[in-house]
Amino acid sequence: PVDEKGRLIAEPHAQAIADAVKGKPARIVSADTKQKEQHPPLPYNLLKLQTDASRKFGFKPDQTKDITQSLREKHKLITYNRSDCEYLSDEQHGDAPGVLAA
Repeated sequence: PVDEKGRLIAEPHAQAIADAVKGKPARIVSADTKQKEQHPPLPYNLLKLQTDASRKFGFKPDQTKDITQSLREKHKLITYNRSDCEYLSDEQHGDAPGVLAA
């Protein structure tokens, strides 16, 4: 059983196929590749960073804010941590190589 795109939709069927071919040699018969261009993601703003830190590491929002504050004030490794702006200023673009090399 497959969907309109030819993908398996029944897990028991997929598992039976996986069990049948496990440990056996395979050969790629054909492959389609496409050249794609993807823009890099925008830098984090504090809210997105807090959300990801909570989801991935269980950090509370205040913990994330305190860590970013320390990175900014003590270590000078990040820009203003409470900004909602996701774009770097022209001045920050010029500073980027030094920050990345630190």
